[in-house]
Amino acid sequence: MKDVIFITGNEHKFEEFCKWIHSVKLKRKNINLPELQGLPEEIAKEKAKLACSILKKPCFVDDTSLVFKSWKSLPGPYIKYFLQELGVKKLSRLLHETGNDYRATAITVIGYCEPNKHPEAISGKTQGRIVKPTGPQNFGYDSIFKPNNSNKTQAQMTKEEKSKHSCRMKAIKKFESFLKQKRNARSRISRKGAKKGLNKRKP
Repeated sequence: MKDVIFITGNEHKFEEFCKWIHSVKLKRKNINLPELQGLPEEIAKEKAKLACSILKKPCFVDDTSLVFKSWKSLPGPYIKYFLQELGVKKLSRLLHETGNDYRATAITVIGYCEPNKHPEAISGKTQGRIVKPTGPQNFGYDSIFKPNNSNKTQAQMTKEEKSKHSCRMKAIKKFESFLKQKRNARSRISRKGAKKGLNKRKP
């Protein structure tokens, strides 16, 4: 497995993955995949499977969700649409008006699939709470999500501070470990095959 294709139209996101993934060479491809419904892991795996069936090569996608504890599984993978319709200020206010449990979990799921194999999911999670918008409001839910053990929202953090809490960064590091294991397993199989070939040729 020399190349793995990241299905994304976001150049910045691709560069971020390239910075941390060294086990394989990453390539980027933008494919219009259907918007699916379900749990984050199910959505990511199905998208990776669809992309792999189109390109016939190892592919992965990433999806980010934000789950409010008091809203069960919502907004979940539909956070993008909640933000489009309500904005961060209204979304935060709505949660605060409907109860007193402001706990939330930010989740990034990476769905990965190889041809003729079942898709797999790798996730990274960050626990935190929803607060009133603080800091720049130009990047998703960052201005209303304050990770546990932090006195800042993600929007207030420097890049270095955010990387320590980022659910995407946690998922990326797990994904790199996952790819390393696959690479090492293939290497072991190749060595065993080569050894058997040598033994067969011996008189």
